[in-house]
Amino acid sequence: MLIVLLQHSGIPKSVFLLAFHMPLFFFLSGLIVSEKKLPSFWQYIQSKFRRLLIPYFLFGFLTISIWALINYATGEPYDYCMASIGIITGQYGFVPPAQSGIYWFLPTMFTADIILYPINKYCKNNLMIKLAGILLLMLLSYASTHWIDLSIFALDKAFVGAAFILLGGMSKSLFKYIEIKQFDRKDVLFIITGLIIVVVTASINTQQVRMFANEYGNYGCFILGAVAGILSMIFIGKYLYALLSIKKAFLYKIVMWDGYNSLVLFIVHINVFQIFHPLFLELGVKSILGPYMYWTALIVTMQFVSIPICNIIIHYIPWSLGLKNE
Repeated sequence: MLIVLLQHSGIPKSVFLLAFHMPLFFFLSGLIVSEKKLPSFWQYIQSKFRRLLIPYFLFGFLTISIWALINYATGEPYDYCMASIGIITGQYGFVPPAQSGIYWFLPTMFTADIILYPINKYCKNNLMIKLAGILLLMLLSYASTHWIDLSIFALDKAFVGAAFILLGGMSKSLFKYIEIKQFDRKDVLFIITGLIIVVVTASINTQQVRMFANEYGNYGCFILGAVAGILSMIFIGKYLYALLSIKKAFLYKIVMWDGYNSLVLFIVHINVFQIFHPLFLELGVKSILGPYMYWTALIVTMQFVSIPICNIIIHYIPWSLGLKNE
């Protein structure tokens, strides 16, 4: 979630973060998925709908309603009907992307989870079927970027998302390794090598990775860079957590809060950015701070303005996130 905030803040060289930050999100979802027996398919859909699609539709329609009012007040055109169709179908392009209300990660995760239900239900201990599933999903993802439009309700992005969820589920042995407290020089070499691969693959890729638009450029470069970035971040996270948790100071609490509340933060921080970024530009903040400090101001603003908003949502309307009242 911190990497997502960094990328949205406009940090220089964000092309390297784009190379792996959303595949990392899906990989971690698979890594921490529960091993307990899955419920029936209908119960599973209900659970995922409540947790992912209720916030998607609720905050999506709220967002486009606010933008419709803003545009009406300023005399700018806004097609609310087409924006609504965009949310229902999970597609972009009907209105300006910043005003679309499509929190694409949520329907992508929902569709990916539904795709993976048969494997996780009936073949969760079959390594060969999972490997075959990853290969098939990546082939379908590649096809969706070159030959056929499968953008309805994020199906195109769900293929590659599901592949990384499966990969994360097959990597649970990482837990045993990253929980070892002892420092290992091989980890540092591993991190550096992974980051070098990210830089090289992102540099030679034909375009920057934009998963929200199902654009990956050279698909081989994308997959290699994503896997290298994921594994590097896993081990960086190991030592970052060990460093921050020594005294459990303020920064530790912020990082842990972001982790526990990543779903609502994903929704809220985008809107905070859309408010403060043009405001800061209008006030000349970027010219005062310079480009390299401006992104710092944006990420700090997104982080700390989002916290009280998220807390209000979590504590007073938890049902909007698919949570039960405390």
